[in-house]
Amino acid sequence: MNTYQKLLKRFDGNKSRVAKALGISQPAVTQWKGVIPRSQADRVDELTGGEISIAEIVRDHRRARQVRDK
Repeated sequence: MNTYQKLLKRFDGNKSRVAKALGISQPAVTQWKGVIPRSQADRVDELTGGEISIAEIVRDHRRARQVRDK
């Protein structure tokens, strides 16, 4: 399970609740396309008490880039 999936699971799959918790719009969360943006990494880390860490989010970015570049 990647960090995006973990975050959605924490909010029962509700993108609107994720958005509200982060202080952003629901369409912004939808645009993430399965990868939490690095610009939200600090907020997500803080919101989840480190359960979803900045390092994990960065790893997901690397994995997504590797898949995209294949």
